[in-house]
Amino acid sequence: MLRYFLPALALVLALPVQAEKLPDAQLDMLRANFSIACHNTAALITPTWLQAGDVEQVCGCSDTKTVARLKEADFADANVLTKADRRRIDDIGTNAANECMQPFFAKGVERMAARQCVNNAASIPALQLLAADRAKGVCGCAAARYVKTADLRDIDQVAAPDSTLMQHIDYLLKNDIAACTAQ
Repeated sequence: MLRYFLPALALVLALPVQAEKLPDAQLDMLRANFSIACHNTAALITPTWLQAGDVEQVCGCSDTKTVARLKEADFADANVLTKADRRRIDDIGTNAANECMQPFFAKGVERMAARQCVNNAASIPALQLLAADRAKGVCGCAAARYVKTADLRDIDQVAAPDSTLMQHIDYLLKNDIAACTAQ
């Protein structure tokens, strides 16, 4: 009898579990929660890293990406989300927000780096002998080059008030300043 039962049990266990999508009401609630989180986070970095109007673009992009990815996601039971499901949902929202923030954040880092470079031009050997307008152009060029090569994925680390970018602008931009001065 057992020899007939085991193959039948194996067939039952091999059947795929029916995957469920999140219901629209739950998607709307999650979208609202992620939108609030995006606006709260963006408000913390707006004066320095984002300009007027950027927040709406970032959070709109994040909403769109988050909802699209949540609609694609499958869950064993959409009505009873597990801890792993919630973590996965949080990761989807966080990753979408970070992807949407990156272009705006990079522009903010570029503006800040150029501003810091100009403000510290008198203490940067490669810029000391340049006219002010030429030093400003070199700083803009160096900041643009830096943003293209720097790893800006860890927004919290770069945006921190004591970030190395702010404290050691001449060191971080040294190669970029040299390349831009040579142009």
